[in-house]
Amino acid sequence: MRKRILTAAVAAATLASGAQAAGFYLKEQSVVGQGRAFAGSAAGTDGASAAYFNPAGIVGVEKQVEFGVHYIKPDTEVSDNGSNFNGTPIDNAALTTTVALGSLVEMDKQEPYDGKLVPNFHYIHPVDEKTAASIYVGAPFGFGNEYDEDYFAQYDSIKNELSVIELSASLAKALSDTLNVAFSLNYQTLDVEQTAQSAPNIISTLKGDANEIGYVLSFQKQYGATTLGFSHRSETTHDVTGTQSFFNKTTKAPTTAGALSEVVDATATFGLPSITALGLAHQATDSTSYYADVTFYGWSNYERGNVTAADSDDGLAAGTIFNPAISNYKDTLSFAVGMDHNYGNGLTVRAGVHYDPTPTVDAYRSTSTPDGDRTWLATGFSKEMNEALTIDGALTYILVDDGIVDKSTVKSFGTINTKAKAEGSVGIVSLGFRYKF
Repeated sequence: MRKRILTAAVAAATLASGAQAAGFYLKEQSVVGQGRAFAGSAAGTDGASAAYFNPAGIVGVEKQVEFGVHYIKPDTEVSDNGSNFNGTPIDNAALTTTVALGSLVEMDKQEPYDGKLVPNFHYIHPVDEKTAASIYVGAPFGFGNEYDEDYFAQYDSIKNELSVIELSASLAKALSDTLNVAFSLNYQTLDVEQTAQSAPNIISTLKGDANEIGYVLSFQKQYGATTLGFSHRSETTHDVTGTQSFFNKTTKAPTTAGALSEVVDATATFGLPSITALGLAHQATDSTSYYADVTFYGWSNYERGNVTAADSDDGLAAGTIFNPAISNYKDTLSFAVGMDHNYGNGLTVRAGVHYDPTPTVDAYRSTSTPDGDRTWLATGFSKEMNEALTIDGALTYILVDDGIVDKSTVKSFGTINTKAKAEGSVGIVSLGFRYKF
């Protein structure tokens, strides 16, 4: 059997925990930014959470902490669209009379996504009038979905999970009255898991983890009532180490798969994309501001690194290479516009629209990542409770274009043709607070 790659598991990190941003990027790092669909976030005007989108914006901000949590609830259905085995429609009778594939049955529809919480924390510490430092903790990439073991595309995907936790430290400096620059170091930990049926009546699970360091370079420039911001987040490449284990689908007991032992050590590489953003914030009146944002995602850095057997004790020759499932992610550009309006008495309301195309290429879409282009509609508010405490809230509705899956997996016992259609939308509720010292 050919091992499914650890990177394919990470590719699983995408539509619905991450239905917030296309691919498996979790853009929910600011409740204020969420309320206007992240329009203008790269201009670094969102208080403490500017430390994530453009740390140059923290100069001049009072000492404060910010905590936010986003509840993401996808409403997505993945349905059979003509899947077949060697051209025969997938149902238990047709398949088991051809070859003992185990309990492969036709389950027309699945709803594989549960609600997820994405929290984040920001702290800003002014060093002097022209210098500030910050610390951020959050989850910039992540995903999770799970199908029943006997659904129609079990050879393509059963369970997928990805979690990337990031700790970032930033230092920002005002070079003049109108120009700020900043630098951040980001420490990332990555955990990934993927489960799929790999052979008749055999299910395999890949697990792996890694850590890596990246950076952010940014600046902020003021032109009267207009603020221009630029931020570049580096790509990172994680050297993932982990295992692939096998168990009997019926008895759930550990088993072997061909020449492979019950547990096989494995290594792989996985690349996270670079993110480059240009943002604009314009204060039109004392109470109304307008925002715009364009962001480039370097998804072509998405590594497809082969999985390699760690040593010959696994039943394989050392250095054996396994070809990964191809993703062929493409680079993308997202666009957002929004506005804030201050009604007085400490109340500000906001709204925004965001168009975020998927990096998924139609020919390589799978049921683990049935991604589609997304259009965000967002609204939010901020309420100053007193001089120190501000409460932030946001509601977001994301329309997701249908994702069509049409892929073939060649096995020693025949060809599984997985054909599926993903339809749905995503709702996000965000709540946070900012506290000044």
